[in-house]
Amino acid sequence: MMNMLKKSSLASLLFLAIMGTVNAEVTTINTETNETLMPQGQWKDLNTGLIWQRCSIGQTWNGNTCDGDAKIFRYVEDIPISEEDKANGWRLPTIDELVSIRNCSKGEDEDIREISAKNTHSGKDVRLHEECKRDSAKPTIDSKIFPRTVSYLYMSGSRGFQKSSAYTFMGFANGNMGVPYRYFLSFSDGYIKFDSGRRYSGHVRLVRDK
Repeated sequence: MMNMLKKSSLASLLFLAIMGTVNAEVTTINTETNETLMPQGQWKDLNTGLIWQRCSIGQTWNGNTCDGDAKIFRYVEDIPISEEDKANGWRLPTIDELVSIRNCSKGEDEDIREISAKNTHSGKDVRLHEECKRDSAKPTIDSKIFPRTVSYLYMSGSRGFQKSSAYTFMGFANGNMGVPYRYFLSFSDGYIKFDSGRRYSGHVRLVRDK
């Protein structure tokens, strides 16, 4: 009888321990909701699960909107992502992630741009509409979620090499021959651009995984 009581007590304690762990995990997950994130200057995309900073780098969230001017960068190495932000998972978005927050009020253009797996966060090939249809509202993003977004280029972390008969460079990182380029997204017209030769500069909005 005593052994049965001991086994019952141990089972009960084990059950409570498991439930406590589950409840703690649920509590942690539930704090990552827009109800709690948006007042902190973050927004969770329920379609992708990604969490975005509502302000561009250079701006400051004041509890209601973004103060200051968004900084513009030509080189990725100049983007001031602190070690603390890196530790918390903040990073430069890939081009397909940037396109996921593009808002085309008149719909998307029919032209398609194919993005290879090496340039996407998922590691899969994707086909993206190249731009918004004409006369879409500017900026081509939801300004209620992302206030004071600049109607200009935003830099992505997607890069690669494009074959060119005029200029050829060796990509020593992967041995590819071609012109190095980086993808940008314009929130003026929603257009996907790529820069072969660091001609473009862009603003930056950081993202982190769910």
